[in-house]
Amino acid sequence: MRLSMRQYYLAKKLQTERFGEIAVPVDPERILLHHEATTVVRSAADQVASESAVTREEIISRLFDNVFRLEPSDTLMLLIELPRHDIEFYVELPSTLWNFR
Repeated sequence: MRLSMRQYYLAKKLQTERFGEIAVPVDPERILLHHEATTVVRSAADQVASESAVTREEIISRLFDNVFRLEPSDTLMLLIELPRHDIEFYVELPSTLWNFR
């Protein structure tokens, strides 16, 4: 998978915030979320929507723009950016809530 400059920057930023882990970009087409993961994602989207001027749909549409797998924990991190609203947040999914197709 070829990284854009933005993805490279985000991976390095994530690694800085999660000391000791390596952020590996993941193709969202290869991810299979378990049912419980969709609940976590919806809850995060609802929380951000309630605290800002964005809609849940706007957040959901950007969910898989930046997806990283952290090594060695195998945590999946979805980085959602809404630059028009100056919002950036992560949804963290432990390895028990997702796998590769």
